Amino acid sequence: MRLCIVIAGTPGTYKTTVARIIARQLGLHVISTSEFVISRKLYTGYDEERKAYIVDVDRFRESISQEIRAKKRVVVEGLCVDFIPKELVDVCFVLRCEPGELEMRLRQKGWPEEKIRENVDAERFGFEYAVCLEAFGWEKVVEIDTTGKTPEEVALEIIDELKKRGLV
Repeated sequence: MRLCIVIAGTPGTYKTTVARIIARQLGLHVISTSEFVISRKLYTGYDEERKAYIVDVDRFRESISQEIRAKKRVVVEGLCVDFIPKELVDVCFVLRCEPGELEMRLRQKGWPEEKIRENVDAERFGFEYAVCLEAFGWEKVVEIDTTGKTPEEVALEIIDELKKRGLV
């Protein structure tokens, strides 16, 4: 049985850690979109100012679709998840965090001030949540607040939701 769980959110909301916990507990493959894009050279260039690769959306969509179909049971985490075809996604969890706590998490990671500000603002305005709602629709998107929680607590919350939906 095929299963594709997507975990989206602003940097610092625990996407990667939570995805790894869920994958380990449910026996799923993890696909990190940033590693996927870089390892397969699915970009058209590098934006020096933003310190980020410019994703080739068409090549990414085609390649990630093939990977999801090949692996069958996956959790995909990261940015650009909204480019995954809707029909391949069973559920999308958007991890959120109170902006003050998010700022603290990003500072602890040593992020530059400009990137902290950019990501805190994105979180404040619910950017990732809005993007995922547009890509996957209300029925597939679940918002999870990570404020004051450990990644393990967030993973348990997600697994509970997957059980409620009959996906695991």
